[in-house]
Amino acid sequence: MGNTASIIEMLSSPEFIENPYPAFAQIRQQEPVCFLEPFNAWLLTRFEDVQTAFTDDRFLFQYEKNQINRLGPRAVEQDYFRIGREFLVVTDPPRHTQLKRIFSQPFTPRRVAELADSTKALVDSTIDRFVEKGRVDIVSEFSHRVPLAIISRLLGIDSSYEEQILGWVSAFYAILFVSPMSDEELGKANATAAEARDFFLASIRRRRANPGDDFISDLIVVNDQDDEPLSDEQIAINAFLLYFAGHDTQQSQFSLLIDTLDRNPDALAYLRDHPEQIRQAAPELYRYDATGMFMPRTVAEDLVLNGRSLKKGQNLMCSMTAANRDPEAFEDPDRLKFDRRPVSSGGLRNMSFGAGRHRCLGANLAQANLPIMLAGVLDRLKNLRVEWAGAQRLPTFEVRGFAHLPLSWDL
Repeated sequence: MGNTASIIEMLSSPEFIENPYPAFAQIRQQEPVCFLEPFNAWLLTRFEDVQTAFTDDRFLFQYEKNQINRLGPRAVEQDYFRIGREFLVVTDPPRHTQLKRIFSQPFTPRRVAELADSTKALVDSTIDRFVEKGRVDIVSEFSHRVPLAIISRLLGIDSSYEEQILGWVSAFYAILFVSPMSDEELGKANATAAEARDFFLASIRRRRANPGDDFISDLIVVNDQDDEPLSDEQIAINAFLLYFAGHDTQQSQFSLLIDTLDRNPDALAYLRDHPEQIRQAAPELYRYDATGMFMPRTVAEDLVLNGRSLKKGQNLMCSMTAANRDPEAFEDPDRLKFDRRPVSSGGLRNMSFGAGRHRCLGANLAQANLPIMLAGVLDRLKNLRVEWAGAQRLPTFEVRGFAHLPLSWDL
């Protein structure tokens, strides 16, 4: 490919935001491990390399180093940094092990089953609001609302606070990007850091005084019984993370599911006629087009990856989206095939939610809820189609999805 300038030009083009896969195929074939100076990071596009970065102990998150690479030494002085460094998804062992042990326990079989039942009811009641209209922006009226309500119910947070919380999520979102942080993004993240922490800290303290039947109350019990309990502030920050990791992942991924099925009418017809197959087909839908474009990692020691010498402390941009279309891992990767079997990806059906210890915290929620959401839409909205004239993609190369996706159907 010759130089990184052409790659940067690809990543920043409108064509890439619309369809990144031809560019990823070219990069993967010509320079699968390439250093991008403007991002101060190595870009990985092969499935095997991305999987290695996610699962090999020679690669860590090293959040402090990652943020210094993006922002310079001033990163550690920022308000957002003091909050973000406590997020489970950016910590490394042993802190990560402690956080994951405590946060995974409240997801009991009973809690998961109750969540599925409430999700089905919520999907139906949300569709009831627009089913007789024959047209809707499925993002603003459905895939935005449903995940938000699910997370609020799980945590026992009153719905009146949801839009305020989403404002914090939006302001904080850039802290997990891989590109340099702009002054505007930095200002927004800093301005909301303490406000979000204090809101959830107050929720923790109220739940200590008056426990309820919700995830936060269960989490407090589990935490207090642990040999290495977390502080209330750590619990509060990671309760905020559940919104942070769970809402946008589901909202954007659902819009991509609808986009994919509209472009593959045979697949749409099959799932409409065989709704019992939706959950089995979901991993292939996530592989075909995933919302998460990149996740950062840091090289923990000097090493060689796919013929390139990487130095300790360097950043990585691991592209899950590119890995999902790697022909060495998935035969005929640009086709949607519900009966697909991986070629050489270690049995993984996609890399969309990451892998290893830092697998996306919102993955379990997304994989539980998205099939229920899709089944409800395909069942209730007859002869569903996208009205492309009003569709609008998210204006960033870091996340795939739609800001607006109008649908129409037969009444």
